[in-house]
Amino acid sequence: MQKRIFLNFTIGLLLAVLANGLWLYEIVSVIGWEGLKWLNYEHKSVFVINALVILAYCFPLWRNQEVQAKQEHKLVTFLLLYVLTLIAFYIIKSLFCGPLFDLDILYLPSICLILLVPFLIYWISHKRIHPLKKWQIGPVFLSVLLSILLSNITIEYFPGFGNSSSFIAGTKMGYPYFWITIIMNIIGIWTVEKLLLDPKLEKKLLHEDILDA
Repeated sequence: MQKRIFLNFTIGLLLAVLANGLWLYEIVSVIGWEGLKWLNYEHKSVFVINALVILAYCFPLWRNQEVQAKQEHKLVTFLLLYVLTLIAFYIIKSLFCGPLFDLDILYLPSICLILLVPFLIYWISHKRIHPLKKWQIGPVFLSVLLSILLSNITIEYFPGFGNSSSFIAGTKMGYPYFWITIIMNIIGIWTVEKLLLDPKLEKKLLHEDILDA
């Protein structure tokens, strides 16, 4: 089990470094480091980074024998998670530095959509990867907040190319993308080790819920 966890985490770490590297390459070599023009730039690296985050989450799950026995197309599952999280990214970006920033009427609905994302990630994983315990929703829900916290800590000790230690500076360095990839990989590992639900038990629980109703 330790070898399996080590391999899964190593892959997640490599994907996180790659995600961070792609972001920095675009910032430094394509956009230019100076100023804040990167905030309004249409980042092409995000499309690849988002795929790396989903891969870091799915990789431990897909290596599990119980999951492999479930006859669902991996590509369809991957695309569902990819599109969902990409939409969430653009909503968050628009809330802080995009069209939604000036539209108060859309602020609350946008936040509600973002809060719905962890439940949808759980639902897609539960239906298409393997039945899961509902405990998975909590870590997925906290993943973005944790990535922000860890990014703020990281920028304090590793300011990179700038002198600021703000969250904006940490985002410019790509730390949130590094940490969200690591966190989603850990969630995938934890799900495989602790949260897979026996399909027979799921049917039994569903039957009991119907009787109770």
